[in-house]
Amino acid sequence: LRLCVKVCAQRILPALKFSDSEGKTFMIKISLCMIVKNEAAILSRCLDSVCDLMDEIIIVDTGSTDDTKAVAAKYTDQIYDFAWNNDFSAARNYSFSLANMDYIYAPDADEILDEENRKRFLLLKEALLPEIEIVQMKYRTVSEFNTVLNARTEYRPKLFKRVREFEWIDPIHETIRLTPVVFDSDIEILHMPQSMHHKRDFSIFVDAFNREGTFSAKLRSILHIFRCDLCNSLCINIFKIKISLISKRGKDCDLTACIITFYVC
Repeated sequence: LRLCVKVCAQRILPALKFSDSEGKTFMIKISLCMIVKNEAAILSRCLDSVCDLMDEIIIVDTGSTDDTKAVAAKYTDQIYDFAWNNDFSAARNYSFSLANMDYIYAPDADEILDEENRKRFLLLKEALLPEIEIVQMKYRTVSEFNTVLNARTEYRPKLFKRVREFEWIDPIHETIRLTPVVFDSDIEILHMPQSMHHKRDFSIFVDAFNREGTFSAKLRSILHIFRCDLCNSLCINIFKIKISLISKRGKDCDLTACIITFYVC
């Protein structure tokens, strides 16, 4: 449904205003849900760029030892703790569970919206079609912050309808529509990380492999982009996974080699 919605929305959004039964115009309300840890140095930079566009700001702290919570308190009193368990999805799911508005915006602390994209975001907020369930935004790592770990510009899902309504489709042999309605917007988020996250990410890959004995199809597809030769002895010593388990899975051995070369070698 993405292409059809994109074309229609681009034609309709600039002029569309929604109204209730009394003719009063309204716009969607948005909860900002962010997970943070030791982001005191950059959190204000992010929140300053979006706080006035949000109707609710929810900050979930996963174990900060700096002044992250004090900075967050300047913007919201909805600050919650989440015991870090090496699982970003678990932390984000918890943050989403706290939201109360129509849609949820999920930025990271090292992202900002410049003035032009703030205007685009406001336009989107004023005229978003209620059928749209996910809004993708262009995600750009600016040149001075670019690393091999990030594509320079790519679409990422960033705005989500909090409650999804199920819809029956097809006049016969009817079924529920499973595919979400996605709008590829022209909003561009600037990604400005202070440092690379390879050590943190590597430990999470190891932990995930130790728990599951393999990786999800998504992680396989991502990691197989970085092809490499079979791991050498140095990398094997660094990668803390049972060799006996790896040796039983030829594909997993290749995948492990990719992770090691990508993050360490």
